[in-house]
Amino acid sequence: MPLVYDIEDHALFKRGVEKGIEKNKKSAIINMLKDGTLSLSKIAEYSEVDTVYVAEIQEQLNQR
Repeated sequence: MPLVYDIEDHALFKRGVEKGIEKNKKSAIINMLKDGTLSLSKIAEYSEVDTVYVAEIQEQLNQR
């Protein structure tokens, strides 16, 4: 008898999905910051994150 396991219910799978979403969100924020046409508050609003998080990413970009 085969064993059936729904991997989508596993905590590690869910954590991986969350990391992927955060990575894509950060990438989108970086692209919006590089574009330079939106304010930090608008980027935060569109990305559904705090303005402080957007400012931290901007600071990281400025240090490069």
